[in-house]
Amino acid sequence: ATGEKFSVPTRCFVRSVCRCAPGLRPYLRYEKERRFGLDDTCGKRVAIRNNKPMMSSVWAAYERELRRRPLLTKSATSAVVAAAGDLVAQLIEQRRDAETRISAKRMLRYAVFGGAFAGPASHVWFGFLERVVRGKKPTTQLQLLKVLVDQAVFQPFFTWAFFVFMGILEGKNADTIVRQIQKLYWRTQFTKWWTWTPLQIVNFRYVPPAHRVLYINCVAFVWSIYLSVVRSSGKGEKRK
Repeated sequence: ATGEKFSVPTRCFVRSVCRCAPGLRPYLRYEKERRFGLDDTCGKRVAIRNNKPMMSSVWAAYERELRRRPLLTKSATSAVVAAAGDLVAQLIEQRRDAETRISAKRMLRYAVFGGAFAGPASHVWFGFLERVVRGKKPTTQLQLLKVLVDQAVFQPFFTWAFFVFMGILEGKNADTIVRQIQKLYWRTQFTKWWTWTPLQIVNFRYVPPAHRVLYINCVAFVWSIYLSVVRSSGKGEKRK
């Protein structure tokens, strides 16, 4: 209720934090000023911070890093998304088989794939596509041409590279990787075509070029779950 007082130690703690860490002050408001912190009587109530400014700050920080270090930012985002997708996939597999265990090594492999290949490759590809397939105006025909080139050239290569890259990280020999590609490639690629094509139409039509990899990463979270489940079911992968 309004006017509720906190204990003396709590008020002292908040004051100490404000004094020792001035950088936290913007995240604290007074009730009358709509900021975190104590009211005019130095500690009657601590307001609950609205999460909208926090999201704005996170987005502003992302935008800043994207301008300063676009490749590194996109690679880091891809690594986090790939690892998170695999974690969800492992949790799904664990529900099916209670004896399975979450593999940190497997998550790390997906993170390496996302950070070392998926993010950089997408960054380079989208930049190349913008330079090569261009027109005076962003017409619908131009956007559809970009989608067609993307689905016909980059996506088949990306699917193939995924199986090769992950096989190498797992220490598989060439014959094993080839057999896995022969078994799972077309199943995966056909699924990718009919799910990703409409998503890429949205991407090229409405998303600014600088944010296209971020958009892909958001969609790829679900796709990473699918890829992880497909690979593990296709080879009976054991958790380590």
